[in-house]
Amino acid sequence: MDNETELTMQRSEFKVGDVHVYRYEAEQDAQYVLLIIHGMGGHGGIYEDFCAEHVEKGADLWTFDLPGHGLSGGVRGDWSVDDAIAATLSVVEEIDRQCGKPIFLLASSMGSSIGMYTLNETILLRGAVFMGAAIPYFSPLREAYDFLRTEPIQKLVEGFGNSLRLDLDRYLNFELVYGDSEVAAEKKNDPLNTWSYGFEDYVKFLTYEPRKPPAENEKPVLVAVGENDPLFPPEATKQVVDAIGGPTQFYIQPEGKHQLMLFHTSDFSKLVHGWALEQLEDRG
Repeated sequence: MDNETELTMQRSEFKVGDVHVYRYEAEQDAQYVLLIIHGMGGHGGIYEDFCAEHVEKGADLWTFDLPGHGLSGGVRGDWSVDDAIAATLSVVEEIDRQCGKPIFLLASSMGSSIGMYTLNETILLRGAVFMGAAIPYFSPLREAYDFLRTEPIQKLVEGFGNSLRLDLDRYLNFELVYGDSEVAAEKKNDPLNTWSYGFEDYVKFLTYEPRKPPAENEKPVLVAVGENDPLFPPEATKQVVDAIGGPTQFYIQPEGKHQLMLFHTSDFSKLVHGWALEQLEDRG
């Protein structure tokens, strides 16, 4: 982070209930607020470079640790979709109380599911950006995880619950996902990251049925994916875009992989800011 950014940005951390929140605030008056939802095993503090760049465009940036992650409450690695939605809504309400500005979601990878399921739970959210939108409600992931709905798997869930653990480091090759061995190694050394999930919670996440089907969405959504995303490539992401109701836009980052916020920070920040301004103009 350069000296100019340090001088023009204020960073704070605080709690909203049991939810640990990070706020990045530029000195100039913000046009809108962007609330970031992190991805699998992560926490809200990993996007500081993106936040530092984006606040310079005239936006407030808020991030937070999902329940069971980072510094938020709960048993590390145990979390439910409903609790994640409730945590997101509590932060949205706090943003509205403190800022009174239009609020947009920016959700990363697994966090896109939480963002999609939360978007229509409150009138305070104007729209959402989903990056690397691995949302198991949609094809092709829905069909891939249909076996989890079968009776044998449900008996495992009932019998063992979260005593069975999913080893995230084995489940997902983070070096492949990031395309950078040094960043993958840094992730492993970050004490705020989470490395196992409860089996019951994760099965319920993969088979979750939202209260309002995403096909009934009416809010603007931007879905962005890297051209070379090894986890959820553009052709799979396009199926997600086509299944979301309302006004949607689809963007493919040239030469991008899965984490556009970390590795294409400037380009992605410009994309998100331009999209947010379009939504503000459309609403007058």
